[in-house]
Amino acid sequence: MDKVVALHFNLGGPAARASGIAWDLRKRNPYAFYDQTPFHVPLGLGEYGVQGDCHDRYLLRLREIQESIEIIKQCADLLPAGSFFDGPTISKGYVLPAGESMQFVEGPRGPVGCLLVSDGGKKPVRVQFSVPSFSNLLAAQGSLVGQKLEDLATILTSFDISVSELDR
Repeated sequence: MDKVVALHFNLGGPAARASGIAWDLRKRNPYAFYDQTPFHVPLGLGEYGVQGDCHDRYLLRLREIQESIEIIKQCADLLPAGSFFDGPTISKGYVLPAGESMQFVEGPRGPVGCLLVSDGGKKPVRVQFSVPSFSNLLAAQGSLVGQKLEDLATILTSFDISVSELDR
């Protein structure tokens, strides 16, 4: 799957990076400790076949595991010494401010978005998630055209589609 096809299916995360698209939400819009932890965004290189193929997606995930370990090590060094609060995180009297907010984080399959709408009460009026598995499924479907039946499982698995994400 080349860059043009990956962009056509609105792929993000590892599936897009395996196609050579150097886009990572943690670099573009850092949150948590990501702005304090230098890390490399691995890309598919096509060193054992075509860039963006199943093998590239597999190798990219291995590289991302290695990079994640390095990020965790850096974050551990940034933690302050002392005890941490381990009580409840939301009090019973907490009121959400009125309005709406949409935030994204880099998930294991790509960007995960959360829309929260509040009328100023104790509970949100609407909560909606945007997950990458739907785009990944469409891209996988497009990748199956002209392939052999015995390659079906490998191709689908390489896109890391979560059926529970699709079934929400």
